[in-house]
Amino acid sequence: MEAVPGEHEEVEAEGAMLWTLQEAVERQTLQIGVSACGATAVVDVLKALGIEAAPEQVDRCVQTRLRRNESPLPDYLLSRSEAGATHTQLISGAEEASEGKVIGRFFHLHPPRRVPLVRWLAHWVRRGAVPVATMNMQRAVPKGEEVPDAWHHQLIFGVLRNAVFMANPLDVGKYEHVWCFAYRQM
Repeated sequence: MEAVPGEHEEVEAEGAMLWTLQEAVERQTLQIGVSACGATAVVDVLKALGIEAAPEQVDRCVQTRLRRNESPLPDYLLSRSEAGATHTQLISGAEEASEGKVIGRFFHLHPPRRVPLVRWLAHWVRRGAVPVATMNMQRAVPKGEEVPDAWHHQLIFGVLRNAVFMANPLDVGKYEHVWCFAYRQM
């Protein structure tokens, strides 16, 4: 089957990559601690913007909250509901860890919106933004798998056609249950 003239260019125009897949393998930060996927994503945001920051410093700035595994059941359950970091903590943590060189913005995608996500993300990436996805992992559980108890934050290092490429872990994601926020250097 022959491609329709101009079709390839349109698809290419929709894509944008911060890193190639090989660069992502080499540059991504592996999870820096328990419940620290958000702080890990911020470490990679700063890397993508050319700002070096120690993972421990970023985690302190983000103020990742941990589960209190040894506490009485009511406190333990409360700690599970608060574990990790919110988008607000990630944005302020990135601003603090970069000493004000980075700003962030959260983009609500709920209630569901008719947004061509790949083109929208590519638009922001081409303008110097570094997106992070916040995903409700309970909404897309494969049949037979255990339901996770957490949300998950991942750096988006690129988009092509109908694919979103994410780090920590490296993944090509479905984007049915994704909320996004993006960072830019000031």
